[in-house]
This record gives sequence, C-alpha cells and structure tokens, in this order.
Amino acid sequence: MANPAMPTPLVAPVMPPKARRATPLWAIIGIVVLIAAVGGLGYMWWNAEQRASSAAHDLSVAQQRANNAVANTNAPGVVALPADFRTIMSITATEGLTFEYRCRGDVRQGNMENADTSYCIGIYKLVLVTPLGEQTLETGYAEIPATAPYWMGAEFKSFARGPARVIISFAAAGCRLEDDLCGAGGPDNLVTGNYNTESGAYMPLRNFPTNGTPIWSAQGTQALFLPHTCGGAGCMAAPIRVYNIETDIERNLTTEIAAEAPNAEDAGGAKLPYWKNLHWSGPGEFEVTLVGADGRERTVVGGVAY
Repeated sequence: MANPAMPTPLVAPVMPPKARRATPLWAIIGIVVLIAAVGGLGYMWWNAEQRASSAAHDLSVAQQRANNAVANTNAPGVVALPADFRTIMSITATEGLTFEYRCRGDVRQGNMENADTSYCIGIYKLVLVTPLGEQTLETGYAEIPATAPYWMGAEFKSFARGPARVIISFAAAGCRLEDDLCGAGGPDNLVTGNYNTESGAYMPLRNFPTNGTPIWSAQGTQALFLPHTCGGAGCMAAPIRVYNIETDIERNLTTEIAAEAPNAEDAGGAKLPYWKNLHWSGPGEFEVTLVGADGRERTVVGGVAY
C-alpha cells in the first residue's frame, strides 16, 4: 500500500530589507553646532586656566626669590616677610577701575620730585580692582631700593575712534641708597603697561619712549613723538618717531632730521633746524613743519601703516 504524500512545509516569505531613513540636514547642522559650542567652552576654560596658572607661577617665583633672600642673612635688604599683603598706594583711574600697589614686606618712604612716596622691599604686586573682582597685573621681589618699583601713575585716556586705555607707570625709579632720592635725572616717561578697558586685557610695555609727550592718533593705537635731544652740551638733530602701543614698537618716521625746539644749537654752537606743529592730519597720516637753520619753512607729510 502506497505511503500517503508528505505535507509541503510552509515557508515564510522573504521580505526585502527596510530602507534606512537618511538623517535630516537640520539634525546634522545641530550636532555640528553643539560640538563647536562645547569645544569653544572647553577652549575658554583652558585659556582661563592657563592665565591663572601663569599668574600663580609668577607669584611663586617671587615667593621663592623672597625665601632665598631671607635664608641668606647677608643678602642686602633682607626683611622679615609678614603673612599677608597690604595696600600701600592706590590710584583710581576712572570709575570702577582702581589700581593698588600691594606689599608683603618692608614699606619704606622715598622722595621723588619733592613728593613723598612709598615703595616695597619684599614681594610686591600691582592689582586691578573692579566691581567684578581683582586681577594681578605685575608681581615681583625687590631686595634693595634701586630695584623697587614706584607707583607713578595710571592715566586714563579716551579716544575718538578706539577703546579707552589706562597707561600704567609702575617702574623701578633708581633710588639712591644713601638718601632714597628717587628718579633724580631720570627720563620723562616710565610707562610699563597698557590696560584696554574694552577687552580687559593688560599688556606689559618695555619700549615706550622714555622722553617726549605722545601725540595720540584718534584710534589710540599709535603716538607721534618729537625728538628729545637737547641737553647741557647742546642739541642734536633727529627724526620724528612713532610708537605703536599694541605691538610695543618704536620707529623713525622721517628721513629729515631736526632739533626739538627753536634756537637749538649743537655742541659747537652751530644753529640747527627744528620741528614745529607736529600733528595727525588724517587716519594714518601726519604733518609737521621743518624750519631750516636759515629760517625757511617747509611742510613734511607722511603715512603710518596701521
């Protein structure tokens, strides 16, 4: 007898794979923006940490120098350091911007241009105090009066086409040890720093012209200077100069040379040409009158690259 037919097994139909939906463009853009934002915040945090670390390092170096000096009892100017800083001088440049000279050491009195002033032997700091907090601008250690900085000024300068600045003068004034007479025979300018009130950035300066009165541009980035070459032995002729406060670079502007004032004579008594009426004539442009030794005048013009 024949076997009954085997039933045919049921086989599930094979479905084609489901198509994967593409990620919308807006979602991709959102992810990219999010990554960029997180990266930016990370960089800002890292930059702030670096600045704080740098300030802490500077103060640590100053502290180490102080410790070394105190350990050596024969070192000049050794003082017993107190536990805390104290403010010995304070200048308010404008509302909300106060600069303080702080000392952790021996506060002494000196004399500069017939005015009493204080300076620090020990660890010193120059601190900016604002409603938002404090910022240490300069720090160091002074062992003797000749290396101690004097707090000589914080000049607030506003400009027609640029951010206001505070021009800082916080420099060693070369005090003579025998009578603490400081600044005698020194330069006109002892500018050491530039604080930008818009960005909040502080830049130490090392090349600000030591003599002459700056004639600032409307942007407040560059200043013209007449030569300052007259002394007890007569005068010398020199070019007009320009100083850039954002790069801390000074350079000559003119090929012509002259003295700083009328009736100038060299060491041999010969009359020299002189400059007068130096001014900015436009953005990046200056003008000055050159008066020859014979009294004839001509106008010198030129440009200053920004």
